[in-house]
Amino acid sequence: MTRAGLLQFLRGRRYAVQSSVSPDGAPQAAVVGIAVSEQFEIVFDTIDTTRKARNLRRDGRIALVFGSLEPGSGETVQYEGIADRPTGSELQRLIELYLSVFPDGRERQKWPGLTYVRATASWLRYSEAARVLAPGGVLAIYDFSAARRLPDSDALDEWYASFELRYPSPPGYHLDPRGLAYAPSGLWLEAYEEMEVAVGMTLSSYLRYAMTETNVELAISRGVPEPEIVAWCRRTLEGIFGDDSREVICDAYVACVKRATP
Repeated sequence: MTRAGLLQFLRGRRYAVQSSVSPDGAPQAAVVGIAVSEQFEIVFDTIDTTRKARNLRRDGRIALVFGSLEPGSGETVQYEGIADRPTGSELQRLIELYLSVFPDGRERQKWPGLTYVRATASWLRYSEAARVLAPGGVLAIYDFSAARRLPDSDALDEWYASFELRYPSPPGYHLDPRGLAYAPSGLWLEAYEEMEVAVGMTLSSYLRYAMTETNVELAISRGVPEPEIVAWCRRTLEGIFGDDSREVICDAYVACVKRATP
């Protein structure tokens, strides 16, 4: 992959998964809309009270992952670097770049606490699954749905529906790995299995889980105070969990992909 090719790949993606480090050292991830400069700087906007903004203000280490939504594509870029808050002419240069990709960002400039974050790369890696998989190697694709079911009650599922109604999720897409076109990328789907995963959770652990959901991140970015969300979740979940640990179930799948035999 040439420098020009890498830049073209990154600029062909409007969104990336960004990860920062929480106060207790755990990773925290969010989808962000991004623009990419000629120097491979990444710029995105956020509200200065969001978890990612607070994390990056305290610890500038940042990682991003870029993927492809094209059917059958295994191309990804892993990006690690340092985040900062540019000022002056540097800030204006990056704002203009960002607005060239997201013109609607001008409306967000009216939001209280809006800030721009720049990431500068210290390490980049481009990979393509079909090229890097060794003969006999397996690419595992897996996903978990929301943890919203109890084995003996509809209470948590009903709570989650009200949670999503109060704090709507961002627009997304449903990816079914069984429907991807693997052959053009030299791959084939060897196996696919659906399963239920049960995890013992208390009120505190489920509350921590709920606060990592993307609808919470979106609500915070739109100005809803995080303590307000925590208080609502705690108050409405207390009747479900009480002081006990409950078995919480989520649906999951795993797909195994291999290189096609020449």
